[in-house]
Amino acid sequence: MGSHKREYESDIAIVFFMGIAFIIFAAISQIPIFMNWIGWGIWMFFPGVIMISISIGLFYQNRQLQRKVLKAIISGDYGGRVKLDEIAADYDLSPGDMRRLLTDLRARGELRISFDPKTGEVILPYITRGSTAQTIPNGIIYCTFCGLQLSKDAYYCPGCGANLH
Repeated sequence: MGSHKREYESDIAIVFFMGIAFIIFAAISQIPIFMNWIGWGIWMFFPGVIMISISIGLFYQNRQLQRKVLKAIISGDYGGRVKLDEIAADYDLSPGDMRRLLTDLRARGELRISFDPKTGEVILPYITRGSTAQTIPNGIIYCTFCGLQLSKDAYYCPGCGANLH
């Protein structure tokens, strides 16, 4: 029997808004004109509150995990390149969940990483001041916003349009 891994939830907003919808439905069901048709709707209030509570708890749990991973990467614990499996194992996550966590951090602009298109390794940047492109030791240049490999003469990223100079 395999060990149970922690999960990184990326669909928290869906659960939160479903909870809101349940509460709104419960409130509407109490309006006298609708009570004959959906009078039982008040019972939707409780699942709505539970869904909102769970989504808020998961949000804070994810943020705490993101801060831990970000701190480890910024402090240089992993060097310039690392296998996704290694980072995932350190935090008891599946590689897919760790990839989502890292891309969430990148999308918010908190972490500038990319993924090697051949090996899948996480490439941690060596960023030069004023540049949005990163160069790794073997001379390959990547966009720090979307991770696309760039040609040496590119001024804008063809993947996301970022100004590289």
